[in-house]
Amino acid sequence: MSRRTVEIKVGALLIVSVLVLFIGYTWYSGYRLGKSGYNVRVDFPDVTGLMPGDDVRVAGVKKGRVESISLEGRVVKVTLWLDNDVELYEDASFSIMDVALISGTKYIAVLPGTTSVVLDLSEPAVGKPSGAFALSNMADLSESLEEVVSVLRENLLTEEALTSTRETVENLNDLTKELAKVLSENRKNLASGVKAFKSASMKLDSIVGSEQFKGTVARLDTITQKLNSGEGSLAKMLNDPGAYDEMKGTLKAAKELLEDIKAHPKKYINIEIF
Repeated sequence: MSRRTVEIKVGALLIVSVLVLFIGYTWYSGYRLGKSGYNVRVDFPDVTGLMPGDDVRVAGVKKGRVESISLEGRVVKVTLWLDNDVELYEDASFSIMDVALISGTKYIAVLPGTTSVVLDLSEPAVGKPSGAFALSNMADLSESLEEVVSVLRENLLTEEALTSTRETVENLNDLTKELAKVLSENRKNLASGVKAFKSASMKLDSIVGSEQFKGTVARLDTITQKLNSGEGSLAKMLNDPGAYDEMKGTLKAAKELLEDIKAHPKKYINIEIF
């Protein structure tokens, strides 16, 4: 094989390799041949599991990819690339979701919004972190469960605790048996009491619903209204402080007179015998 032939083959292989790398980079970055798009920056408090190249889906349809992820202070800044036909509005939302429950693969779900105001792309949007359980937390959860089991074994699964539990259960069983016995022995009395209470309730209902009771209530209401309005001697006396004071003074004078008569009867009774 001549040297020129070898050079041609190496050059062809190099060109093919470059084309493969270019196509792979284009696919990985989310750019599509024949389509144009735009970038959107979204700030997240946490992006656990999200990777550059992950899908961006609008209403479940793949419409872009995650371009870059960077941490600035306490905020994770994520740059998205979206197709030009995706229109975002002021109330658009961005959420990190799981492709599957245990896959660990993420994507960003986009809701375009419903307002008439277009989203300002010069300012970063605020995204929502994944609400699903992260696989990375499994180890911590396992350690926590082991600690809980250890505490239970040390405090609740001791011989003393088990003995106390058995005694408590036995006492509850005995108490249940005693209650059942008492109820069985007094079943007739309980039935009679319930029957008497039911009869009394029915009688009370009949009395309250009778015309006589209603008439009595109406008369009492009329008397109360008259007393409040000042009609009649009793009402005037009750509503007139002067009359009340005068009656009180009269009663006091009468009491003093009776006491004086008891003490000095001859003063008031003079009997002469002819």
